[in-house]
Amino acid sequence: MKPKLIPLLLALVAASVGIAKAGDVIPYDQLDSKPALVRNVRPLYPAELKQKGIAGEAVISFVVDASGTTTGVLVDRATHEAFGIAAAEAVRQWQFTPGTKDGRAVECRVTVPIVFRPDGAPAKP
Repeated sequence: MKPKLIPLLLALVAASVGIAKAGDVIPYDQLDSKPALVRNVRPLYPAELKQKGIAGEAVISFVVDASGTTTGVLVDRATHEAFGIAAAEAVRQWQFTPGTKDGRAVECRVTVPIVFRPDGAPAKP
């Protein structure tokens, strides 16, 4: 067998049996262990919205990479643009212990809702 074909064959075998390779983003529900938040930065409540007593929510999706850093932070939706901006800025500073698959740290996509309440009370489920 030609040496140049070996990496190609290995990649095809890995893909056919579902082995994740470096850089793959594993679906959250396929992880053996989920990422655990170790550094939580709370979003700053947009001053104008807080002053007016406006509550809201932002749904943020992001990738937790194999080192536990958040990347690819996106605002999926927000009740007010300012809530989305504030939530995304906070999430960019979060740090995790990474999720694992087959005994190794992997990248995974996570989606979280962040609720803003002007009275500071926790959101009701």
